[in-house]
Amino acid sequence: MRHISSLLQGLARSLSVGKERKAGDDDATAVLRASGAVWGEGSETLAAVCSRRGEKGINQDCSIVCEGDLLVVANVGDSRAVLGTAADDDDAASGAVAAVQLTVDFKPNLPQERERIMECNGRVQCLADEPGVHRVWRPDREGPGLAMSRAFGDYCVKDCGVISAPEVTQRRITGRDQFVILATDGVWDVVSNEEAVQIVATAPEREKAAKRLVEFAVRAWRRKRRGIAVDDCSAICLFFHSPPS
Repeated sequence: MRHISSLLQGLARSLSVGKERKAGDDDATAVLRASGAVWGEGSETLAAVCSRRGEKGINQDCSIVCEGDLLVVANVGDSRAVLGTAADDDDAASGAVAAVQLTVDFKPNLPQERERIMECNGRVQCLADEPGVHRVWRPDREGPGLAMSRAFGDYCVKDCGVISAPEVTQRRITGRDQFVILATDGVWDVVSNEEAVQIVATAPEREKAAKRLVEFAVRAWRRKRRGIAVDDCSAICLFFHSPPS
């Protein structure tokens, strides 16, 4: 089982950062803690739920929370958040949008991820028929061949360096920032950041921007990877400003 547990948590809630703030929390940590997005004790709670479903199976999570003009992103796995923003005032006036990647795709071949896995006696290897896809394997036997280095679940490789700690980033939203796209790796495997922001920016209706991106990704899978099953393609688009009247 491989699916995304949540792409967007906390946006529909009324945040009360002051009430939830703990000693030592910075703004990003406080926002995540108040929103219910993945952080600290929340990770342990979700891990407990996942463990009851069995040893195998994972969830990846890319959560985003807005508090005023503060955008906070917490990422576990290889989903991705990409910002659509105008590079300068001329671009803003013309409607041109550039792509800014906000998260890291946590793949096992990233140097710091590979080092941690190897130190825990895990193996990072590719299958013969998938030479470009690095996977995590247990040291003494085959499996599970996990293609990411951070995840909830798959407890059989938790002792092999696969962790559930999120990377947390924050950004102050400006008038040039237009929207953010959160999507699973099935989208990003076949669609570039630049293609994605152009698809969303030119969508006739904002409500259908995510659907338009997913449909484009599915067509790209069938065109670029014939004979291979289409991976999960899910996306959410969050617009920061009201559309021009």
